[in-house]
Amino acid sequence: MKQYRLEQADKNKFAVHQVIYSNSDIEMWYDWNTRLHDTKFTDQCFWIMCGEDRIGGVIKMNDTAMYPFIIPPFSDRQQLWSILLTCCVLSDRYA
Repeated sequence: MKQYRLEQADKNKFAVHQVIYSNSDIEMWYDWNTRLHDTKFTDQCFWIMCGEDRIGGVIKMNDTAMYPFIIPPFSDRQQLWSILLTCCVLSDRYA
């Protein structure tokens, strides 16, 4: 059975991955540096891990999840949200 967990991420590396994989600026209205800066407002950045593989990331502040993204080849958004919700509940219990 696959084990999923959240792992603390360096906010600078996280920001680069979030900008690349989020597809949040498909019209390309913002430049690269603006998009990186928007993600670096907190150090509460987490990789979503499956075993030792990064499958995505999220900023988690208390009970709020922001800026989620998926890292290919993982592509199942419904499964990502299920994993994320489970991991967030578990991490809150043991915090």
